[in-house]
Amino acid sequence: MVKRLHIPKNKKASGLRLFCEVCRGEVGTTNKCKLTGKALKTCVNADRHVFRSVVYESSTGIRRVKVHKTRDNNEALKENALFKDLVKKGKFKESVSKTVKENVEAEKRLSMLQLATFYLAHLDAGRGAEHTLKKRSKSHIDDCKKAFLLMSESLKKRCVKIDEVDVKLFSQEYVGFFHSLLKERYAPRTYNRYMGNMRAMFNYLNKHEGYSIPNPFNSVQKLKAVTDIKTLKAGQLKKLFDAITPESGVQVLSNGVKKHHYHSWTKDSILLGALTGLRREQICMLRFSNIEIDEQGNKVLLSSNLKANRITNAEQTGNYKVTPVPITPQLWAHLRNVGYDEYKATGEDKYILASDSKIERKTIMNLMSKSFSHF
Repeated sequence: MVKRLHIPKNKKASGLRLFCEVCRGEVGTTNKCKLTGKALKTCVNADRHVFRSVVYESSTGIRRVKVHKTRDNNEALKENALFKDLVKKGKFKESVSKTVKENVEAEKRLSMLQLATFYLAHLDAGRGAEHTLKKRSKSHIDDCKKAFLLMSESLKKRCVKIDEVDVKLFSQEYVGFFHSLLKERYAPRTYNRYMGNMRAMFNYLNKHEGYSIPNPFNSVQKLKAVTDIKTLKAGQLKKLFDAITPESGVQVLSNGVKKHHYHSWTKDSILLGALTGLRREQICMLRFSNIEIDEQGNKVLLSSNLKANRITNAEQTGNYKVTPVPITPQLWAHLRNVGYDEYKATGEDKYILASDSKIERKTIMNLMSKSFSHF
């Protein structure tokens, strides 16, 4: 097991720090590993933590950095003191040319693990120039992270260490390993998504990290994904509603834990989905004030196209997309049934779905899916 480096309080010295060569951050600070999301002091890359000295020249103020090869605290203290003395006296300049050359060569090499760390940080708006940042959803970041971990697993099976693979040397053979693993485990749609995530990672490398290398994932062809959309007929929908009761909503897991999938708004969520055709996150955010009259004098329900607006970064561009839903007689009857008349009388703008619930909208969205699947 690799010894985790640590600088005790009684052995701290000016300029001596711990540094993670993968996460590119100082260990023990408030920084977090962008790959794991955990504090760097619990970083899984303990073998890549090093003692590093950061000293400023007295005369010029130039920042000098030296990474120490030792993993012993006492030796690191001695080397830090010697390095600090050289820099302060200006003698470090005698050997700086070689050090700079070595650092430049090191910068040219970027491992796949480092690339993933940088890319995930960029998706979380934590790396890159301000104008390039667009924070993605947690689910998308987690999906990209899963793709990278699967790719890492496919290489590990062939005894290839992901942190030793240079991005410039990522070959078609490695893509083939990833292809085989995905084909073995997943359906075409999921295969295409994970391949797309890895392709996007290399696109980021060339667009934002200053590299100019062929994207090895551009050679991958999408698999044919057959979409089988299943719909409920009116008779089936009535049977489904009859089955939705508090008693039938109890699920007992294998460990004896009970899950309750019945909610007072469960039927309303399904009916709104059937009558509007909107995504679940759109259904959760609908308010009575979204009901308007179009140019032809017809009632419509306006819904923000949340997915499209995220993709096009509408929050920054202001180019918001709205989905107009025609209000049919059936939908109008439902809207009146769940409180539209009260809204018109009082002006209190509530959510159409679960208007009296104190649960967060995101939680309601997830409960909708679980309830529907259960019943």
